[in-house]
Amino acid sequence: MTNNLITEHYDVDKNLTANVLAAIKKEKGGLENLSVDDLIAIDGFHIRGRKSTVELAERLQVRPADRVLDIGSGSGGTARYLASRYDCHVIGIDLTPSYVHLAADLSKRLKLDDKTAFGCGNGAVLPFMDESFDIVWMDHVQMNIPDKGLYISEFARVLKPSGKIALHEVFKGKAGEPYMPVPWSSDESTSFIIHADELKAQLTEKYFNLIEWRDVTEISNQWFQKMRAKRRANGPSPLGIHLLMGPNAEEKIANMGRSLADGRATVIMGILQKA
Repeated sequence: MTNNLITEHYDVDKNLTANVLAAIKKEKGGLENLSVDDLIAIDGFHIRGRKSTVELAERLQVRPADRVLDIGSGSGGTARYLASRYDCHVIGIDLTPSYVHLAADLSKRLKLDDKTAFGCGNGAVLPFMDESFDIVWMDHVQMNIPDKGLYISEFARVLKPSGKIALHEVFKGKAGEPYMPVPWSSDESTSFIIHADELKAQLTEKYFNLIEWRDVTEISNQWFQKMRAKRRANGPSPLGIHLLMGPNAEEKIANMGRSLADGRATVIMGILQKA
């Protein structure tokens, strides 16, 4: 039931692929000869967009031979960036059918469907064999996971010995719960956000050794405020993450910015290795 509510929150546009393609055509003048960089505006459905993806991948030191699992893959932007930049193979899973369809369509158009694959899946019940992946990538996912212990045990199971997790997550701040609605939830019924130290303790208690755990709240807040100011001045461009969030996208984006500014949300980038 919870997964259905989460899916309903995200699956706001049954014509998402067609509408995104129309926005790309309007923004870029056509759909031919698209590159990964042409899709930055729609692919960065997380704080700081492409910049945070590049940062985390460089610190992780992704290799061409790596098999990567992207949990909560959204429009597939992270998978396409990793595949194009590092020549690795990436499988993305997401609860939201419209996101999965869009991700697969865009990857095919960019001729990256030999390096990427997408399917509907639950991060807490992974449909993969033990020790299948070198890297598990998580970008703004844990807020929708009710059972953190089951979630952790699952991605630990599918990681190879000494495999790594790359984590870029939003957590609860000291000032209280985030303002609602936000990009990951319309209300408290589908938000399972916790404090960063709680997840870190669960990760390192049994399965993982900590390599890096960086608080990037301040630079995330600065980025958000600049982005909000730009949107207020110019309005959203045809192509952007608002297409993934439905008619109240601006309210969700504004509340995320307020939550960061008021200490109701923190952001962590981390790298951990399977013990």
